Amino acid sequence: MNELERVKGEDEYLSTADRSPFSLLRRLRSMLSDAGQSGSPWAFMRLAGELTESEHNACQWFFELRGRYARAIGAHGVKPVSLELGSKGEPLDPFCEAGERLSRKERAVVEEYRSAELAAIAAGGEMYRQFRIVIVDHHEDDWRPNWAQKAAVKGCSQALAKHRAQSSRHRRGRR
Repeated sequence: MNELERVKGEDEYLSTADRSPFSLLRRLRSMLSDAGQSGSPWAFMRLAGELTESEHNACQWFFELRGRYARAIGAHGVKPVSLELGSKGEPLDPFCEAGERLSRKERAVVEEYRSAELAAIAAGGEMYRQFRIVIVDHHEDDWRPNWAQKAAVKGCSQALAKHRAQSSRHRRGRR
């Protein structure tokens, strides 16, 4: 095997160290879209090195907290009329024991979400608006945040990470 054939064969299988991180991210995005999956924008920002692990965890925590908050306040999508007519389920009576426990849990989730939201808003109102666009409203598969949204995610996630650390110490009795 001559030198040209050896080099040509090695170019076929370049290691990931020889490729740019952006080409690897592009390849990952295309593989996910081919599989019918999509990754979160903040996960791709973490892979690109634009977010630290604690900032990424804060974004994920806020996203999950937002989902629990929506369930707690009863925010549901619009149901077709046919489902509305056939619905037999009724919410628990808030004055029975099980209803009181559920109400207490829902109030705790609402309180936790509101405090997290205020912590993120304290980072800046416009920054929080851009942060919500990325974290809550990222419905399109091939959507990518612009530089202002990336800066907002970074700023708000830092505020949320700090808020989480302080509130967890407070819950454990340390101030």
